[in-house]
Parts: sequence; structure tokens; C-alpha cells
Amino acid sequence: MKDRHALLREVFNHKFIKTLIFSFIERDNAQIKAYKYDDVVSLDWMVQNKQWALLRYKMNRLEYIHFDMGKSRELIFGIRDLDLFVKVYNRFKEFFVAFGRGVEYAARANNTRIVKYLVEKMPDNYERALEQCTLNKNLDLVRYIMDKSEKKKILKMPGIITTNLRTAIENKDVVMIKYLSQFNEAKQTEEYKVILLKIATATGSTEIFELVYRLYKAGVSEQWLLPSVPHYDLFVYLVVNFYKYIGEDLFFKLARATVQTRSYKSLLFLKQSNHLTPQIYKFVSNLMAVEAFREQDIDAYNMFANGVPCKMNTLSISSIKDALSNPARVKEFLKMGTSVTSYCFQKASSDPSTWETFMYLWECSKKEKMPLTTFISRKSTSITNRHIFLLEFLIEQDYNLQNEHWFWSVLAHNDENFAFINKFLSVYTISFPSKKDVLVGLSNAARYGAVANFKLIYNHLHQAGFINSNDIIQAYTNAIFYSHYDIVQFLVNSNAPHLNTMLGKCRTVGMAKLLLESGHSFTSYTIRDAVIGANISVLEFLLSALLDIPASASTYPMLEALKVSVQQNRVNHFKLLLAHYNGIKVGELVQEIGEHGNVDILKEFHNKCPSDLRSFASECLSKCIQNGHLFMMKYLISHFNRSLLNALDFESVLHYKYYHILEYFREPLMDYHSNISKLFNQAYLKEKDSIKIDGKFSHFIQKFIYNSQKKNNSPFFKKHMFD
Repeated sequence: MKDRHALLREVFNHKFIKTLIFSFIERDNAQIKAYKYDDVVSLDWMVQNKQWALLRYKMNRLEYIHFDMGKSRELIFGIRDLDLFVKVYNRFKEFFVAFGRGVEYAARANNTRIVKYLVEKMPDNYERALEQCTLNKNLDLVRYIMDKSEKKKILKMPGIITTNLRTAIENKDVVMIKYLSQFNEAKQTEEYKVILLKIATATGSTEIFELVYRLYKAGVSEQWLLPSVPHYDLFVYLVVNFYKYIGEDLFFKLARATVQTRSYKSLLFLKQSNHLTPQIYKFVSNLMAVEAFREQDIDAYNMFANGVPCKMNTLSISSIKDALSNPARVKEFLKMGTSVTSYCFQKASSDPSTWETFMYLWECSKKEKMPLTTFISRKSTSITNRHIFLLEFLIEQDYNLQNEHWFWSVLAHNDENFAFINKFLSVYTISFPSKKDVLVGLSNAARYGAVANFKLIYNHLHQAGFINSNDIIQAYTNAIFYSHYDIVQFLVNSNAPHLNTMLGKCRTVGMAKLLLESGHSFTSYTIRDAVIGANISVLEFLLSALLDIPASASTYPMLEALKVSVQQNRVNHFKLLLAHYNGIKVGELVQEIGEHGNVDILKEFHNKCPSDLRSFASECLSKCIQNGHLFMMKYLISHFNRSLLNALDFESVLHYKYYHILEYFREPLMDYHSNISKLFNQAYLKEKDSIKIDGKFSHFIQKFIYNSQKKNNSPFFKKHMFD
């Protein structure tokens, strides 16, 4: 048998299988966009969707991976595999100049291994990281970071010790409780101690309580005694050791708490220890007997009832465990004298498994003529659960569902519900107020391919005069988007009205052909819509069909489609569209490329339109600098160096604190007489007031100025995290 790695190599190196696998990778859901292997270039997407094998594969093959300054710098710290993390970091380390938040980001991602790795590499202040570990309740990391930090700094952080101590108590972490107690130098308030003891008793651990009580001793209080009631051993321990401080009133509260938590042994202990008067015990034991009966714990019921049966007329059948499971049990409890309330009807009617019970109760109630409105309402679970037995029953009982179309629309997704929907729509005429909800049902049927339901609902809407292009646009779109040919063919055969905006929503070539043959045509958004989520084969088909349209009619839509392909990092789509583009408004396209920073897309454009890129290179550079795209900036400068010297936007660099771009220009910036240095000085004069607000960044800028005056060739900043 092949090992896993050999199998993965075989799969990934097989072009067909590889393409097939990654054609099913989707972002959030298919309605937004679906990615094939070659479309997946965003580091953010791979990390957010935990596509670790894909990321590793692309890293090993040195394929292009897009790094976004706005997201990627934080997201890579969510990579849990240390080897992969280091590879990704080293590939993009130029973006991490003077970057001091790695430990914090890794802690926010609850990434224990990477946090420990970074702490060893980056001695620093870890206050923010400690806060993140605390929020994540990661006591292992909390202890690790606290060991690496100065105690006085930790004590200055409000809530850190308190919050972690509470977590340690909840987790019954004895070692951590002892460790954290050393940081509580200041005198603690009584209220604080009571809170900790309350948490300790809620754990049910005698060991934890003893430890917390020894460290945070407080007066006896019902606040920390009551949570111990369900935990028999701890409860006995507390009563035995603190009974002198527990008055009669508090013992009564403890006894009542045994009923609320059905803590039989705890109540018997209070009785046997003579902490309850006979009158109080009799009162509480009767309550306990009722609770035991509700739970159908007959042994406990007999023990606490003590031969005196409870008053069953105070009990509703619905409050007794499994009483509504079948009619026989209902009969049994009715003989005992239990009562039937409206909630019994509501509860029994809301679940198909108890429908027989509901019908039995309904037959029994006929003499009393109980109105349906006592247990059926617009908000009741009986209707919102969309229980078909009940809904059919309500129709038979002439219950007014005329204005209740909203509840059944989701049932239209499955043709198994056809009989009910047919019955419902036959009884109730579709009115204008109900039209919206019926259209939702039509859309659900279209989305899930419920052909019979779709035809039924469509015909009823048509008869009611509610079929127009605006009304059915969502249903029409769903049928096309999810490739339900039978429904689309039905719409075509029915001459269903439409807004002619569907062609770009096709996800298969077959569907696109069907629409074109049935009279659908291109609009200014067709090609753009096809880029958003379609397979590239659909785009190829539509572009070939578009060739007969005059250039003037297709130029602007092509530009918009190109922009979308840039925004989504779809290089193959971009390449295909570029072959059909005639260059109108090319400046807008170049700026879009600069804004999103995909170097592969820039290279494709440069190869196809070198003169256009040369004409708008400065605009492209300005956009990529504004967004911190270092790799694209380097590409542009390497190809258009002289013409771009005056386009360096240092105002944006200073405004957005792009350390990595300043470091890239270190040498020319150190030359006081260079053009680049002059541009920087001009930008600094404009931005210096805002820079002062950020002390850290201001410090680095001042260091740069000092170095330039001294002609010091050392870097402005510590270049990378691990240097």
C-alpha cells in the first residue's frame, strides 16, 4: 500500500485529478465564486480555509502566491505547522521589517507552537500576547508568557491575574492556581474572594475548594455554598466544616436548592444531620417528591412522598418526562389526576413523533370545544417547525392560514412535500400580501431542483396574475445558477418574462447555449458576471459568442470584467479577457492592477500591452505603493526605473507606516542629494505632524534622519522579526 505522501504526489502531479479536486474548492459558497487550482493564489484564502496541503504544494513548487498587506501579515500566524510557517515567513519576510506583533497575532490565533517559537526568536514585551492568551483561556501559553515577562509589568495589566485565576479554577488546574496566587500581592476584597470561592464550589472538587479557600479565605456565604449542592461529597465537606456559621434560614435555602437540582442525597444528608426541622423537611420532601415524579424516578418519589401521594392535579402532563410519547402514557397519567394545559397541545403538535398523542388529546378535548387559538399562533413552534401533519390538520379544521404563507415556503425545496403544497394552494387564493412568501417558495424550489413543486407554484402564481420579470427574477436566477435544466426549460417553454440579466449567471456551457437559443442576450454585465464565479470554459464560450457584437457595444463590459478578474486574482480569466480587449480606458485597468498587487497579472499585461503599461506605469506604481505591494513596486521600478523616480508616493508610505518600503529605499534615501531623498523630505514635511502621534513609527523616522545626517549605512530598522 502506498504511503500518504506518495499518494498525494501522485494525485497532485496528475493534471486531471488535480483540476477536478480543486474545481470543488469554494469560497464561502458557490454563489460568491468557485475556485479552480490555478485560481487559488491568495495566501489569505488558503490560510482562512485551512488549505495547508495546497499551500505547502504551491510553496514547494515556487508558484506565485499573492500577499496582501492588509490581511496576510496577521493571517500567517494562524499556520500551525512550524515548518510551513517558517517557509511562508521566509518567502515574505521583506514585509515584516520592524514588525513587532507576531507573538500577539499568533496568540490571537491560539497557535501555541508558533507563539513559543516566536518568543524564543523575538525577545520583546508580550502584554498584548498575554491578553490574547487570556481571552482564549489558554493557560499553557499564559504561564509560558508570564514566565518570560517581568512581574511588575504583569501586575500593571488590569484583569489579567483575575481572569486567568478564574479560568484555572474552572479547569481545576491546581498548579496554575498556585502559580497565579503569587501575583496577588495587594489585599483582595471580600467580594473578589467570594467570587473565586463560588467558582471553586461550582467545580464540585473538594481539593480545588480547599486550595482556593486557603489562598482567598472569606466569610461563609450562600453565594459560594449554594453551587455545591449538586456535588454531594463537596456539599457534605462544607456543611461538616462550616455548619456553625450556617443559620436556619441558609439551611432552608440549601434544602430548597436540593429540589431545584434534584440532589436527593444532599437533602437526605441535611435531614440525617439534623440541620432541618421536621416541618421544613416535610415541606421540602413534598417538593422533592413532585420533582422526582416529573423525572419519573419512582424510587425517589416513593422515598420522599413517604406514603402520602402528591396532589397530581398540580402537575401538567407536559411537565412529566416522556409523558407525551404515546397515547397510552397520557391515559395513564390522566387516571392519576394530572392536568392537560394548552402547552400540552402545543408541545404534542410541534413534533411529528407525538402526532398520535396530539390527536388523542384533541379527541378528548372535543367536549370542551377547545379553540385552536389556545395553542396555535403565528409564533408557536407548532407552525414554525413546518410540521405537515399539523398543517394539513389545521386546513381541515378551517383554521385561517390565509395570512400564514410565510411558514411553508421552505417546504418547497423538496418534491416530497408536493401533496401538502398542492392542497394548501388549492384552498387558499394567493393574494398580494402573501405573494412575497409564495415567491420565496418558488425560489427555494428553483434552487434545490424541486421540479414538481416549481411548476405547481409557478402555475398558481400565473393564474393569480403575479408572474412578471421582477417577481420571478430570483427563482429564474437560482434555476440557472444551480444548473437545473428541467426548470429552465419549463420557464423557456412557458415564455416566462425575465430581465435579460441571466446569461452571465450560467455555470455550464450547456446552460449558456440553452439561454442564447431561447432568446437571452448579452448585456453590459454578462461577461463581468461570468468572471465572478463561472468555469473558464463558460467564459470562453461567451467570448466566442460575443465576437459578432460590434466592438463599441462590448468594450466597456470587457473593461469591467477585466477589473473583476484582477480583484479576484484570476490570472487565466484575465489572460483570456485581455485577448479580446481593445484598450479603451486602459488607464483605469492599470490602476486596478496596481491597487490589487498581483504580479502575475501585471506580467501578463506587460507582455500583451507593453506600451500601455509604459504610459501608465507611474499611476500603477502610485496605487501599488498606496496599498503596500512591495513585489509589484520592485517589478515596476526594475522595468521603468528612470521614468518612475518622480512618482514615488512617500506621503502614502509615511501615512500608512510602510516600514518595508522605506527599508527597500534605504540606500538612495541615505544619499541626501538624491531625487528619492528629496521626495522623501517633501513628504515628511507634510506628514510629520501625524507621524508624531505614533511614537514607535516616529522613533524610526527620527533614526533615519539621524543616520542620513551621519551618513550611517546601517538599516533604519531591525530588518526582520528573526534577525
